[in-house]
Amino acid sequence: MYLAYGWDHDEKIVRLALSFPSLREASGLHPFEPRQFEEWVRLRIFGKDDIDKQALHAGRFIIQVSNGQTWRSGPFEVVTAMLVWNDEHRSAFRAWCDSPWQRPSAR
Repeated sequence: MYLAYGWDHDEKIVRLALSFPSLREASGLHPFEPRQFEEWVRLRIFGKDDIDKQALHAGRFIIQVSNGQTWRSGPFEVVTAMLVWNDEHRSAFRAWCDSPWQRPSAR
């Protein structure tokens, strides 16, 4: 099994991702496969419905936390995300804000 940055980090990323309703069926989370997950997120750019838009911003956030870099899916923009997300998504983000963490070498 490929683990990008170690078991603890990958498990935390998966738990964080699953706290966003639009990411619960995302590819690349069981186990965490960053490239596969990012590809799934990138495909949401072309989505027209609210779920795709919410997933795009949630996915960009997860990528930012997991890696600290911007991938092809684009940068995480908190203002846009908060405007697009529903209450469940905003609650998941706020929970992370209350106790933020990131992969140490990503800082």
